[in-house]
Amino acid sequence: MATEAREPNMYEGNVAYDLSRFDRRRRVREALESEEVMPELPVKPKSKTAAKTDARPRMRVSAFAVFSYVVLFALMLGIVMNYMILNEVTIDTARLENESAELKSEAAKLRVEYERAMNLSDLSEKAEEIGMYSPGSDQVDYIDISRGDKVTAYSEKSGDGFFAGLENLLLSIGDYFSGE
Repeated sequence: MATEAREPNMYEGNVAYDLSRFDRRRRVREALESEEVMPELPVKPKSKTAAKTDARPRMRVSAFAVFSYVVLFALMLGIVMNYMILNEVTIDTARLENESAELKSEAAKLRVEYERAMNLSDLSEKAEEIGMYSPGSDQVDYIDISRGDKVTAYSEKSGDGFFAGLENLLLSIGDYFSGE
């Protein structure tokens, strides 16, 4: 019996369970020698369904993990959307810069054309072709504006009364809206 208690195959090669072998006290050795060895229990074979469930262990997912993945997915989606918007803005900026460069070159061309059209010698030649000429000294009148201005307004006096005032009011409103 004592030999059975100390055999290593009793623990199936694992000596971690046999701590008594390190104990050198006399009473422990005597107790081990007097100890009865329990017979090995027969192992029942597992059913097929139990074997299948043991093959794939169940994984429990916590609500926090699911929430974390959802938040992570939303953040990644936001980053992708921001990169898409950034790409569109970059493309629009490049297009507008090209359009601005084209408009600046067109403005320079129009400025040159305007200066060419406003050339005084060309204008005087065109004016002479159609019969226009420069005014002579006898055709030019100068006005002396050093004196104060005086205005004399002549008008016909219409009848004084309510209907004459109403008529003047309506005529002035009509002139205002007709643009005269």
